[in-house]
Amino acid sequence: MVKPDLIIADEPTGNVDDEMGERLMKLFRELNRSLNTTILIATHDLNLMRHSRGSLLRLADGILSHADAPVTPAPQPRPRARSR
Repeated sequence: MVKPDLIIADEPTGNVDDEMGERLMKLFRELNRSLNTTILIATHDLNLMRHSRGSLLRLADGILSHADAPVTPAPQPRPRARSR
């Protein structure tokens, strides 16, 4: 691919040291800026999220929301009635 519309990175900094993590994030920012490519990063790294310059989304209990929105629990399924 020469110019992808979207790059999905699943825990890209999960197994690298801080220096390499910063280099990866710099690369993602450059790709976003120079190619106008959307970068979607899935991470548990709170430090990485705090230094992000983009929009932050949170996935909790199957609900996707903005990172600053309160987390509301997903509705629980109703128990099925027993057939006799």
